Formats: sequence, structure tokens, C-alpha cells
Amino acid sequence: YQRRVHGDRLIGLLRFLLFLKMMCGGVGNVKPGDDTARGVVAAALPSLLTKVPELEGVDYEVHSYATQVVAGTNFFVKVIFKQADGDRVLHLRLYRGFPSSGSAVTLNHYQDNKNVEEVISSFSC
Repeated sequence: YQRRVHGDRLIGLLRFLLFLKMMCGGVGNVKPGDDTARGVVAAALPSLLTKVPELEGVDYEVHSYATQVVAGTNFFVKVIFKQADGDRVLHLRLYRGFPSSGSAVTLNHYQDNKNVEEVISSFSC
């Protein structure tokens, strides 16, 4: 009886640890751009345009993104700006707080001169 109880506790603990690993810290799989990513990029666009003003008024497409749960959510987003002289690809690192903190979106960092084939992944500020 005790072995089964201890075994059940161990299995429960392992499941919990697996859940934590999936929920916090690691960057998730890359997903195609969707309404969530488009909303986060739209919220951060004014900040980006203060740093890269030549993109003002340029159409863009949210290509793909990955997320990382921290004390909020980091978004690593590949954005393609459709310029007349060719596409310009940027990788954005955006942060959105939890609803309890107002869910504000901030631009933490961006990488310029990327290409569409480069996989979006975590990068530091």
C-alpha cells in the first residue's frame, strides 16, 4: 500500500514539474502570425516607429512568432515590412504583462536586416 501511495505521489510530482516546464521559462514553438500576435505588434508599433521612423506608413505582415511565459509574456515576432524597394524583415521582442498589471505591451528590443528564412527565436536585449 505504501509503495503505491509513494509511487502515486511521485507520479503527481513529475506531472507537476512537467507542467511547470511547459508553462514557464521556455520559449514555445513558432506559430504563424495570428490575431494575438497582430494585436501585440499593433500595440507596440508606435514605440518601434520612434526607433525606426522610416517605417512610418509602411504596410506590414506578422509572419510568425513564439512566446515565453515569464512574469507576463515575451513575444518574439517576425514582421515583414512591405517597402517599395523590397521587403524589410525585423524580429521584435515584445513584452505583455498579465491582466492584473494592466496588460501593457512594450517593445524590449528589435533586430533589423533579418531575412524571411531566419527562424524567430529568443534573443536578449
